[in-house]
Amino acid sequence: MAHLYGPTRSLGVLVTVAMTCLGVSASAAQTHALCIENGTDKRLFFAVRAKGAETKGLLFRQWLDSAARVCPKLSHKSDVWEVFVFSDEDSIEGCDDEVGEGDTLGLHKFEEFDNCVWDHAD
Repeated sequence: MAHLYGPTRSLGVLVTVAMTCLGVSASAAQTHALCIENGTDKRLFFAVRAKGAETKGLLFRQWLDSAARVCPKLSHKSDVWEVFVFSDEDSIEGCDDEVGEGDTLGLHKFEEFDNCVWDHAD
């Protein structure tokens, strides 16, 4: 007979109890704050931060292939997110746009120096 509170179940209970004691709900720990779509024919580097946060406050950094979509799990909450896209990780010129909490931001055309075409979807 299997035990209801085996090692895996007990760990989950302990994590939930610890998060509750810290005032953090399990669903708020990491949420899908936004989604990003790379609708270009290029592999590009994307980064996300909460609006107004310092550059060192980037919460997401990832390469996205052409036609790829990602909905990163972010540990912070923000009403507005800043999304940046670059041709490579070391570039200082790229494009940026803002997207609301829970929305999708699609990139349809990438040209450096803020000449990108974005699409916002709720």
